[in-house]
Amino acid sequence: MAKHLNGNAGGTGSPGSKAVCDQLIELVLNQRQWQLWHYDDEPYVSFVIDGRQQTHKLNSPCTKRRLRHEFRKRFGRTPNNTAVTDALAMLEAEAFENGWERPIHVRVAKHEGVTYIDLGDQSWRVVSIDMHGWKVIEAADAPVVFVRSKAMRALPEPRADGRLDMLTKYINVAPEELPLVYAWIIAAFWPSGPYPLLVLIAEQGSGKSTLVRALRRLIDPNKSPFQSLPKDEEGLMISAKNRWLLALDNLSDIRPWLSDELCRLSTGGGLNKRKLFTDDDEVIFDVQRPVILNGIADMASRPDLADRALVLRLPRIDERQRKPESEFWAAFEHDLPYILGAVFDVLSGVLRRIEDVKLNELPRMADFARLGVAAEPDLPVEPGSFMRAYWDNQAGLTKAAVDNDPFIAEVAALVRGHGPWEGTATQLRDAILSRRSDDQPSDGMVPLSPNAVSTRLRRFLPALRAEGIEVVLDHREPGTGKRLIRIRAAGKH
Repeated sequence: MAKHLNGNAGGTGSPGSKAVCDQLIELVLNQRQWQLWHYDDEPYVSFVIDGRQQTHKLNSPCTKRRLRHEFRKRFGRTPNNTAVTDALAMLEAEAFENGWERPIHVRVAKHEGVTYIDLGDQSWRVVSIDMHGWKVIEAADAPVVFVRSKAMRALPEPRADGRLDMLTKYINVAPEELPLVYAWIIAAFWPSGPYPLLVLIAEQGSGKSTLVRALRRLIDPNKSPFQSLPKDEEGLMISAKNRWLLALDNLSDIRPWLSDELCRLSTGGGLNKRKLFTDDDEVIFDVQRPVILNGIADMASRPDLADRALVLRLPRIDERQRKPESEFWAAFEHDLPYILGAVFDVLSGVLRRIEDVKLNELPRMADFARLGVAAEPDLPVEPGSFMRAYWDNQAGLTKAAVDNDPFIAEVAALVRGHGPWEGTATQLRDAILSRRSDDQPSDGMVPLSPNAVSTRLRRFLPALRAEGIEVVLDHREPGTGKRLIRIRAAGKH
């Protein structure tokens, strides 16, 4: 990778700054402990500090500090800002022309069947997990590359001989929902999605924020346990690229754009945005992340989210069971290394069993279901309890989605009470309006245009199907070609 650059390589500035620029470039290119990478149109550099390899964006403040430090150590003087800027510009070109292209990961990665977890500590250590167990290794010994944001915090060094049920002292979850929590934690360390959206619903005093903080500390510690809601899609995707776990707090309502982007984070799908200050270049955000949503009031009105959700309804905490914050978190920090080690034990077992898991009936988020079944033998739960809890959770969500939308609820009641129905979108609207009493508001509750009727039905197709209602849209009437809708009760799935 090393190259000799002539004296004109420094760019703008004085002759002295050009000479310094060349020295900075050769300092990087002529030393093995400096390596240039590129990935997803972004240049990166790895270098060694105190025998430990770390990786940063090429133009990051950390890289600039290290470059200045190495230059001063070698030449006995400090390079000026112009020389550093010009050197980084040339090194960026070098990273793309001659550097390696390697995927860059945040917190969790996978390579050839092995899962890697970035501990995020100052020593840049990594946990390697395979089907035989887990171990802590140096970053330089891992075949994957991790980068960190300024807000990332360190996981504790995991300890062996821990138990996952040690976590129950710190989270307020109903016993029948514990299999879902355990499975979601395991899934949150899985290198690839889809990831169910973990939705917390509870009244004040139920420990929602404590649960989020505990899960954040266990999975992906961050300077801020919660993320404030970004103003747009791009802001949410940038937030997701810089952390592994997202936790959005106090979501009083879900706007359509946010619902769409949360679905993308859960099950995948890229977001294309125009690159700043260009006419046609695009920036593509394509990430999947585990997400915690706290405080959603209208989940039932968003069937697209409900399809991807795992909803926990937290019981209220008995006042006599509350502990001082300092005492609670001190105990949690003491147990955390053992809990983390237990999580990694389960992940190793999942790697051994996942390929042999076959489900007789596939629920929504089937990959998560397979993961939960593969994890269950190592979880502190009764055999079969995970799938029972998961089916119950999904059934409750689909029923709520149907029951809480006035139009969809009336469609279901229509065919259950009167048998199969066929007609145009306008006729369906009129049929539903005729079923509503005069004192029931219809403004906004019943879609008025034919397109709005079809759109509403299409959004609720999976929920209706799960509730035993089969809807066929855009069926053409023979002879006239008129678009018809067919609806019938077909039995629950």
